[in-house]
Amino acid sequence: MISRISATAMNKSIARKKQRTPSTPSRSGAWCWSLMFGASLWLCAGQATAQAEVAAKQEARAEADSRGRILFLRPQVGVGWARGDKNSGNGLALHAGGRLLFPAPLSDKVSATFGLEATYVDLDISKSNNLSERYVAVGIVLEMTLFDNFNLGIGTLGYIGVGSTDRNPFGLVTNLGWQPEWDSRALPFITLRTEWIFDQVVFNVLSLSVGVAFGI
Repeated sequence: MISRISATAMNKSIARKKQRTPSTPSRSGAWCWSLMFGASLWLCAGQATAQAEVAAKQEARAEADSRGRILFLRPQVGVGWARGDKNSGNGLALHAGGRLLFPAPLSDKVSATFGLEATYVDLDISKSNNLSERYVAVGIVLEMTLFDNFNLGIGTLGYIGVGSTDRNPFGLVTNLGWQPEWDSRALPFITLRTEWIFDQVVFNVLSLSVGVAFGI
């Protein structure tokens, strides 16, 4: 009789353990599903925000293009360092001028402009008489804006001698710069300007240039 009672008690104890055992993984599984659901919601929200930002930028660009800006005026000024080959000397250079550019869009991601540049270039403003050359540079330039902020440019210029400089060499100019992504008709910019002037000797001028681009 005692053995039957003991067996019955043991069976009841085992049955209770079997009933309690599934409860633990059930709670753990619910917690994991909640975590996965929350993470998926967070990822979806981030993706939606990124898509909204891209759409806003595209809409702003389309709105700016629809305003029909027909030209851009870019006055600029800067100082730098000029150096001539064949030990012809070096000096503190100055340039001041501007560009008149017309829009030539290439794609949605790259906008381009082309036009004319007229710039005064003095190879040495320190009066050390190392480099006495002064020019008025006139030529054709092409500019591109990449990733909304980075500005690239290249051009060919004719350098007209000024003052004691009676030669008229030709040269190349490049620029790599930055301008803010503002919805405005006036945008400041800063650029690294490099020139090669093929005179009796080759002059290389490296300058830091600043200015404002006006859209009309």
